[in-house]
Amino acid sequence: NQFSNHSIIGGLYSGQIVIWDLRAKQVPVQRASGHNHPVFSLNVVGTQNSNNLVSVSNDGKLCMWNLNMMSAPTKTIELKSKGKQQQQTAQQSTTQDINCTSLCFSEGDTNSFYAGTEDGTIYQCQINPQMGDDHIIEIFEGHQGPVTSLSLHPSIEQSKNLNGLLLSSSFDWTARLWNPRISTDSLFTLESAEDYVYDAQWHPTIPGTFMCIDGEGYLDVWNLLAVSYTHLTLPTIYSVQISVVAVSLKKK
Repeated sequence: NQFSNHSIIGGLYSGQIVIWDLRAKQVPVQRASGHNHPVFSLNVVGTQNSNNLVSVSNDGKLCMWNLNMMSAPTKTIELKSKGKQQQQTAQQSTTQDINCTSLCFSEGDTNSFYAGTEDGTIYQCQINPQMGDDHIIEIFEGHQGPVTSLSLHPSIEQSKNLNGLLLSSSFDWTARLWNPRISTDSLFTLESAEDYVYDAQWHPTIPGTFMCIDGEGYLDVWNLLAVSYTHLTLPTIYSVQISVVAVSLKKK
């Protein structure tokens, strides 16, 4: 939780959400149920004084939570995509659940977000649609496997042209870069991974720099502005695969 130095939030395979307080004992201080399937992604959105937790699962639901009262979601949305299937000679409109595996919001936004799914599709959505009840704004297709992470380039004053670029990773062994403002097609595909790409994240302060981690323990560091690329091997810790990458700005 970026708004609390002592709070850690986790999503479980059981569909539960747990919160640990680093000042308390090792057991969670809160436990909540809102999903029927594994919780794949969590985001805390808002401001220091007013924020909410958003969770998604492959049960097709998005839940919003008040972190001070986790007894039940404050809002639940069933995310569905509209499609068409050919049946004999007539076309029938159909809907299907959006089975989310990743989620990201842009800085300061509490309404618009991107959701990655099991089938590799990325959706741009709104929690509160401006018109009607369709939460889907745009659809981005390209990945051939579940989308494991999504990351939007941070708003940095000296790199306004990069702000809003979307980074995605997938079980198809690739990471992709997108510019949602101009196209639903990816700008390019990164194919340097040795296994599933579990996570890809922008550096919070260095413009155009991002990192990808794959199942073999390789960390790829890219800098778009310098057109540079570094391929590192990270040590395996207790024989456990590394599946998340993050940057800490705290000095020790």
